[in-house]
Amino acid sequence: MTAWKAGVGGFVLGLAAAAVVVGLHAGRRPPAMPGAGTPNVATRTATPETRTVYVYRDAKKPVGASPGSVLLTEVKTKTGTAAALLDTGGHASIVLQDAPAPWFARAPAWDRSLYIGFRGADFTYRVTVIRDRWQIKQLRLGVAVSIDYSRSETKGFIGIGGRF
Repeated sequence: MTAWKAGVGGFVLGLAAAAVVVGLHAGRRPPAMPGAGTPNVATRTATPETRTVYVYRDAKKPVGASPGSVLLTEVKTKTGTAAALLDTGGHASIVLQDAPAPWFARAPAWDRSLYIGFRGADFTYRVTVIRDRWQIKQLRLGVAVSIDYSRSETKGFIGIGGRF
């Protein structure tokens, strides 16, 4: 008998032994018992408990919040902060605070765009690249490059300025 035939025979015998073991263990399981009947839910009446959640905008501390308030969670983003508080009486409140834009900050950012339109009778493609460097409140200062291309002419623009 070759090694290959012996390996296949051992594999088949192993499968048969596993089937016998599974069959014996499956017979030992207790029979399924029917569960207890569920009560008729449609006849029950329930009044849902409602609570009020107060939301305070741009407040350091909510008006009327007790000193024992617990901070549940706080989420900080670029535009502001939202904090959820729970007082000792079980009342929840949310405090929203906007983050002020800095007076002057470095704000490096890229803005790229592609436009397709008509100029005269030709299709014109406009490619614009803007590189922001600084920010004064909501005014962004940087460099802009724009190229208009059509079959009849190509025009370019390079400038320094701001956008808001």
